[in-house]
Amino acid sequence: MNLTGPEVVNTLILERQVDDRSAIVVEGQEDLQLLDIHLIDTEVYIIAAGSKTAVLSAAARCMQDGIDWAAFVIDLDTDSFEDYVDSVPIGALASSENYDMLADVLEKNPYLATRAVVSHAKPGVARSIESAHRRSIYEIALTLIEPVTALRYLAISGQLSISARKLDFTGALNSYNKGVLVDFVAGLAERRSGGKHAKSRVATLLHEVLSDKERYSIFKRTNSHDLISAISDIVRHQGKGALAHTLIAGTIRASLGCKDFQMLKAVNDLSSWAMVRGSSIFKCAALQEGTLSNNLE
Repeated sequence: MNLTGPEVVNTLILERQVDDRSAIVVEGQEDLQLLDIHLIDTEVYIIAAGSKTAVLSAAARCMQDGIDWAAFVIDLDTDSFEDYVDSVPIGALASSENYDMLADVLEKNPYLATRAVVSHAKPGVARSIESAHRRSIYEIALTLIEPVTALRYLAISGQLSISARKLDFTGALNSYNKGVLVDFVAGLAERRSGGKHAKSRVATLLHEVLSDKERYSIFKRTNSHDLISAISDIVRHQGKGALAHTLIAGTIRASLGCKDFQMLKAVNDLSSWAMVRGSSIFKCAALQEGTLSNNLE
């Protein structure tokens, strides 16, 4: 269920009447699932607002009303964190480092992509893929999504009137192996636009973006949805059938250990917010400090 900013604030205030725990507000269910298992539930609870707009609206309202027991988490997408500093107190606002938190997870521990394939594909598939390409599954996926990330830049910057969301990656690895990955993505864009944008023109624009990585670096942040779609196509190309997006993402989240979890920017942001309030909200930190049993009593 998607909430508006005022609805989020009302939910927090109503809950506060019967529950004095701190609260964390995230954008969606995937963000909630990533953080929830690591939270000390006697100290904090978590809710999903349904959109970045609602999270930011609620954060600004809470700042105005002096509500300091709620923190807010956003996916940075292609934005700059500085865009929000004036409207939301930094201490109460956490963000991903890349496009989203799951992309942060994979950047910190790329092996989790391999582990997801090992967990659900037939024995030997992951090893076969990485041996054939002499790179990790994560590195292969990163290569496949580069033109898609460039396409997203072109859409966001207004150069193409097209949505780059949930593109069909079927055949991406095969196209890469043939040296025509950019043309493959340009073809996806042409079909997505209903022929409005010619494949040749899109391909030219994609090459321009990809050749100037410094200029477009903020738009080249890794998107986990693209990454996981690419991982699925990598397995499909091996002739072993595709793995469902939710299966791959769920396995990666479930495999996230304390060491990698504590490296995430959003987790550090939230830990700093909690520390200022004199509390510890994550099990990993409490385990390190030897205070988890006290928190659970």
